[in-house]
Amino acid sequence: MPEETQKPTPRCRHLRSNALYLFDALPEDDEGYEYGSSACWCQHTMKTIGPDDDLVGLQVCRLADRTCYEPL
Repeated sequence: MPEETQKPTPRCRHLRSNALYLFDALPEDDEGYEYGSSACWCQHTMKTIGPDDDLVGLQVCRLADRTCYEPL
């Protein structure tokens, strides 16, 4: 019996990347979000550190246990 693949938790709505300058809307998938760059920042702080003093990134900004996390 095949294992069920878990759908990843949506990224935080405040996560931003350089991909925003390439598309006219937020990319729907992670691949499009990282298109051409892995540089990400938080919309709240405008830095690579979030309001919870943790690093910002596509993998870590989808963890519901972060106090600043809001799903997309």
